[in-house]
Amino acid sequence: NRISHEEAFEFDSFARDSAREVMQQHRPDLMMVHLLTLDTLSHRYGPDSRPAGWGLWVCDVMLGQLLRTWKKTGGGAVVVVSDHGFTQVKDGLGVRLVRRAAKLTTKEKKAVKLVANGHNLYIYADPSPTGARALGRLKAHFKTDERLDQWFEAADMKRLHLGDPTKQPWLPDAIAMMKPEVLIWGTRSKRRERRPLWRGNH
Repeated sequence: NRISHEEAFEFDSFARDSAREVMQQHRPDLMMVHLLTLDTLSHRYGPDSRPAGWGLWVCDVMLGQLLRTWKKTGGGAVVVVSDHGFTQVKDGLGVRLVRRAAKLTTKEKKAVKLVANGHNLYIYADPSPTGARALGRLKAHFKTDERLDQWFEAADMKRLHLGDPTKQPWLPDAIAMMKPEVLIWGTRSKRRERRPLWRGNH
């Protein structure tokens, strides 16, 4: 479940206070602090919104407090990074729509698991003729969809050193990577919101 911006601010306050206490009492050689307010507000309202500007200010203030404590306790190298940027979503498709468009039969639907994550769809197929047929139908469907950026199968994953689904069963059998501005949502999501939607481009 996504957290609210109030919860993100409370979490960040707790993370800041805890990190300062750890610095003062234990003087760690390595420490990581992850602040959520800016990320949460940017996902909700967009990276150029007023709420995101406030989130940036909050992060700046908290980072200043952390750096002052770090300096007082001996300091050292500090690296500040972002976990991702943002892309505005201009198009999207749901898992149910994908199953329907690929014309999967009832048995084929049961033989594959489709997992949505941003603009990627991870496809897990049963090691059965039905699973192979379903995977073939999905591939044929996506290859005609102009929103597809890349299609990865086991051989592609091995070539790119992403693992081998034939030896590592937790890996997907295929990945449909859509163009950055296309969002894939899961079966439980109700994407009927009218506000602009922003996706983290990890």
